[in-house]
Amino acid sequence: MLTVLVGLTGCDQTPYLVTKADKEWDAAVDANNGAQAVLYLSNASIEHGDKIATMALTATKSQVKALPAYERFEVLQARLLMKLDGLKTIDGRTFYAGCVNHGWVYSTSVLRRQKVVVGGTKTSAVIYYKMPPNAPPLRSQWFLEDRQWKCDITRIDGDPDAHWLEEARVEGKSVDDYMIAQLEELNGDQLSSSIWEPVAPAKKK
Repeated sequence: MLTVLVGLTGCDQTPYLVTKADKEWDAAVDANNGAQAVLYLSNASIEHGDKIATMALTATKSQVKALPAYERFEVLQARLLMKLDGLKTIDGRTFYAGCVNHGWVYSTSVLRRQKVVVGGTKTSAVIYYKMPPNAPPLRSQWFLEDRQWKCDITRIDGDPDAHWLEEARVEGKSVDDYMIAQLEELNGDQLSSSIWEPVAPAKKK
């Protein structure tokens, strides 16, 4: 994979260090090493994972269905992860680590795309991926947190629901039915309708 460093002047090591972190993230994902991979996720990413985990535990069917499509899938995915791994509870780190362990996360290394790193500041940078003609643009945003460069996966270009709407349309399914079909592929079997129900319902006062 060819990496182009943009803005590498003087003592500015940002592009080099971001590239190094990105390669280490890719290596952890390729090895299905969730514990290592989550070390490269930003605080904002973990906070988002915590939100998804909390909803997996307590959100009702109507609450889940009211979510944007991409978050709806994440909540259902977290519930499937709990089922497969026999988890009683879950948090953001456990969610993302489990997804990597099961091979549900893909690195950019397998696509062998050219990466262009733009060093914005000493604490933030963007990696742009050179895509094939007519393919949508792709980039990742990195931030220096606790002396480690980390990727913020909450910063998504464009409409994150567009993928789900288009894929469901192509398959001739509703978005929810398409999501369940994708989850059943991960599960290797049909899923019960209980996937829509909270794992640990909130106690009534």
